[in-house]
Amino acid sequence: MWFVGSGSAGTGRAPQSSRDEARLRRVEEEAGARECSMEVFGREHAAVDRKVREIEAELEELRRRRVEAYAEWWNAREDRDRSLHIARRLRRRLERARRRGADVHLAPERPADVPFDRPIDRPVDRTVDRPVDGYG
Repeated sequence: MWFVGSGSAGTGRAPQSSRDEARLRRVEEEAGARECSMEVFGREHAAVDRKVREIEAELEELRRRRVEAYAEWWNAREDRDRSLHIARRLRRRLERARRRGADVHLAPERPADVPFDRPIDRPVDRTVDRPVDGYG
């Protein structure tokens, strides 16, 4: 093992003081050099550990934001589907009323290329400041 040397303990040899002292100095210097290396590695480890904690915190925040964004998307989708469902029901109701002879004018269908967040451009009768008949 690294701590077992070829020392004279138990062999009956007399210690050679100058050789043992030189070896002691060498081993102590090596221990001092290892201690300096340990300090450098310890600082590096602390810096990396700090960076890992920062990145993990950022990752946790991004995961939370991802879940929130998906929930918002899902809620918007549900609201859109609900609005489309209500619009279909109302359109069918108005069509039934018109077939029965009621004086009802339906707004035109929304063109496929017009996003739902923008209104449809409809002609306006400027003399009475209201939409032209047949356009809502």
